[in-house]
Amino acid sequence: MTLERMLGECFAERSLEASVRSIREHTREAPRCGLILGSGWGGVRRLVQDAVSIPVERIPHFPHPSVSGHKAELVFGRLARQGVVLLLGRKHLYEGEGLAAPLYSIEVFRRLGVQTLGLTNAAGALHSGLCIGDLMVVRDHLDSTWHRLTAPLSCLGADERRTPPAAGRAVYDPEFVQRLLDAGREEGLSVRAGVYGFTLGPFYETPAEVRCLAAWGCDAVGMSTVPEALYARIRGLRVFALSAITNMGTGLAEAEHSHESVKEQAALLAPRATRLLERFIRSLDDSGV
Repeated sequence: MTLERMLGECFAERSLEASVRSIREHTREAPRCGLILGSGWGGVRRLVQDAVSIPVERIPHFPHPSVSGHKAELVFGRLARQGVVLLLGRKHLYEGEGLAAPLYSIEVFRRLGVQTLGLTNAAGALHSGLCIGDLMVVRDHLDSTWHRLTAPLSCLGADERRTPPAAGRAVYDPEFVQRLLDAGREEGLSVRAGVYGFTLGPFYETPAEVRCLAAWGCDAVGMSTVPEALYARIRGLRVFALSAITNMGTGLAEAEHSHESVKEQAALLAPRATRLLERFIRSLDDSGV
């Protein structure tokens, strides 16, 4: 099954080739690491040396987000001597454009030479063991849609003679999980590993849903990351993911949820998130990963 048949016309070969060709007109960088920066992680951009920024609206066929706080651009350069490409402004499934929209950037990254994909997000804590301001390394996830929306990816896994991650392979690279925990300890940051619960959104969870996800073993909840991680893993990339805890789940605190509040907390977290990611990427370069 072709990508176009699986994901729709957005994934037509001619569209992907046009996007890559357009990017190559701006830069010849061959990044090894791709980073998708969620809310609160935009400060990572300031670490990139010799940065080349490309607004995504200038790239044919490249999806751009409609969510407040998600600036849409690609940034190429070097971070801790590692060639990187950053996407600021991810697409979400809840924007109603289907599975192809959040996955398109991953396929473009892969065609540019990316071998390692990092996914970052803002998430809500599901129990008192996590607090606003903590950073969580994703060691596993739970898809509360039970793959209703990501099921087509199993066809891609079969076509590529790979076992889909959901059938037993680790999605999030265990070596990277440990490296991130070590990086947090070296930076003196509050970092722990946990399970990320994926919900479609865009609604915040009810108190009952928060209790249910926690009982299922989830530590934090959010509305992104999982579709991209699954696709990247099936396509042969090594994957890591980080959550910035920006709010407590409904019923765990008196404050009411708002997207503006999440953005404010994410901004406060930004310096620590940036330090963690920089230390981790430096470790990849030092070890030749």
